[in-house]
Amino acid sequence: MRPTRDEIHDPLFGHLKWSADMEWYEGRIEILPGSLVRVTFHKDVDIEFSEVISVAHKQLEPLKSKLPDIYAEVRREYLELYNRSWATAVNGYAQPANRGKISKADFDALVRLKDVSFKYGTMIDLWYSEDEGLFGGHSILVQLNKDLGGMTTGLEG
Repeated sequence: MRPTRDEIHDPLFGHLKWSADMEWYEGRIEILPGSLVRVTFHKDVDIEFSEVISVAHKQLEPLKSKLPDIYAEVRREYLELYNRSWATAVNGYAQPANRGKISKADFDALVRLKDVSFKYGTMIDLWYSEDEGLFGGHSILVQLNKDLGGMTTGLEG
């Protein structure tokens, strides 16, 4: 359902624009120094965008403080997965599809938080991705509950 305003200026999240195709508001913020990410806000039938954004206001600073620990867990899990499974993958032409095993420093140089989705006032999705095809074009999805706990991860896309 289309909201009443195509654009919102939020004091914390800045300029938010309605995306009719996706049916969400989106903008960009500097989540950590030097790290610009897209933010999106999703509503459900029982909650309005204003409430989703209000909840996100309360979640943003605690989320920022947890991001280093969340990333460390993502790195631990997905660097190990990459080196165990994806590093030796072969493409359809019997050629190595990837760069071989990588180090923590390589992973850190490639994988970045790109999107933060505040969803329904009840959960947050963090999307980590890279442009080198480490996971065959998939992104790493981290899902958190409203209280920034209950972390689950997966490869999506």
